[in-house]
Amino acid sequence: MGKVNSAFAYGDSIAIVAWAPCVDNDNPSADDFEGLRECGFNTALIHGDADMVDVACGYAESAGLRLIAGGTFLINPHKNEEFWKLKDRDVIHGWYLVDEPRYDRLKAYKRYNDSIRKITPDKLVYINLIGTLNPAVTGRCKSIPEYLDTIQSLFNPQIWSYDYYPVSLKDRVVRVDYERFYSDLEIFSKRSRDTGRPFWAFCQSMAFRNERVERPAATLPFLRFEAFSALAYGARGIVYWTYAQRVSKTEDFLSALVDTNGKRMPAWYAAKQVNEEIRLFNDIFINSSLVEYTHTGGILSNMAYTMDGNVRIKSDGAGFLISHLRTDGVNYLVVVNHNVVSTQRVRVDMDNGCGAVLLEPSLKNSVIEIKESKILTSYTDEISPGGYLIMKIKQ
Repeated sequence: MGKVNSAFAYGDSIAIVAWAPCVDNDNPSADDFEGLRECGFNTALIHGDADMVDVACGYAESAGLRLIAGGTFLINPHKNEEFWKLKDRDVIHGWYLVDEPRYDRLKAYKRYNDSIRKITPDKLVYINLIGTLNPAVTGRCKSIPEYLDTIQSLFNPQIWSYDYYPVSLKDRVVRVDYERFYSDLEIFSKRSRDTGRPFWAFCQSMAFRNERVERPAATLPFLRFEAFSALAYGARGIVYWTYAQRVSKTEDFLSALVDTNGKRMPAWYAAKQVNEEIRLFNDIFINSSLVEYTHTGGILSNMAYTMDGNVRIKSDGAGFLISHLRTDGVNYLVVVNHNVVSTQRVRVDMDNGCGAVLLEPSLKNSVIEIKESKILTSYTDEISPGGYLIMKIKQ
């Protein structure tokens, strides 16, 4: 399906990005960045004035994190003194230009983008996009691929990034918009492969409510489902929106990984666990090629799947996302539970002399590592809500 250049994914590591990392956005602190490091993030996305960014640079360097920095100093950067004071800071991995830019402002942002990339060609210019048609953002485009064609022609982006949060609450019942969630992943994964440039996807880590929808607090199943589904489609970066709880005049922002006083919420510990697992399996995902993907179960597809005629997968109920990745000539099977509230049974059978090694996170002497099973020709397991399994295929 095509090889993706990971140069702007974060070098040889999956980018794990905390959006809005500071409890007081105008006053970054050492505690903010130490908390990010402990939670397993390697990148912080900040937005503020140049003085605030300068302070954040020091704390990020001390914590061993990189920054993606945005602010008004990116406007007309070729003659903006504040930008020139920041441009050579090594800790700044990239520049956060805009989130879901309005269609009628694209040409202005193109000028800023071109200037920034000319002055700092070794840094990322980060633009986050939208995954559904909205005339204010997508203009007269009749489809998201057409919209991405427009973005490609104007910006030639170094990475593709978009956000969508599939889990909602209605009448206190958890609902998942599978169709939109997987459609967006398919579109951006394909765009990534077609252009040879990485894509980043989001995890919803701040609970919020507005007149249209309620998004619940992040849990371990929700975060695993969002992160590992994206990785199974070939994502090279996972962005958490947001790390610190924000205040809004138009929506109720209910909680995040840390609250408005900096207290670590249950979601912080869930994110820490997921980030440890992402880092653990980093070498499988960061240089992988997506060979194929499909779905089993009653939600999106048939009840069974066969890989290369040698590996058969069967499931019940809501089913699973099935991804076949190839890294350095080794084939991997990634299976992600569609169901974010219940376990599901999966059965994997190998034929024609094929075998598989199950790769599982294991805690040893307070260090998480990969535990490898013996070579299996058949495997049945109950996969936790939103959970996953990863197997190395031996042929």
